Amino acid sequence: MEQMKITRVTKENELKFNYMFPREAQGPAPNLIRLGVINDEDKGVGTLSALVDGKEVVITSLFILSDYRRQGYGRALYAALEEALGEKGISNLYSCIGVPIVEDEYLDRNSE
Repeated sequence: MEQMKITRVTKENELKFNYMFPREAQGPAPNLIRLGVINDEDKGVGTLSALVDGKEVVITSLFILSDYRRQGYGRALYAALEEALGEKGISNLYSCIGVPIVEDEYLDRNSE
């Protein structure tokens, strides 16, 4: 497995990641957590965004480029989100994350 680095997505590094976020998660917002994962070639290969409203959290997107799926990048982003929420005093996170069984052009539109 390649080395990976999880980072908060900020104005300084968002060009590596913005094309992977849905439109509503592009750009900073006070209640939005945006995380990205960088591989050992310094390439952004995945993103996670979550909206925080008090003690409630909604994961709005989790995207990994198709060539990097099933290699632990999503798991690492999820763990980093748990850590970031812990820093805010949020100890419970419920989510349902699915992986499409068949290729879907809409879901893969950003991976090309």
